[in-house]
Amino acid sequence: PEKRPFERLPTEVSPINY
Repeated sequence: PEKRPFERLPTEVSPINY
């Protein structure tokens, strides 16, 4: 998929939550 801004994604795929 395209590189979209992480919004409501699990922390395992959203490095923004790391």
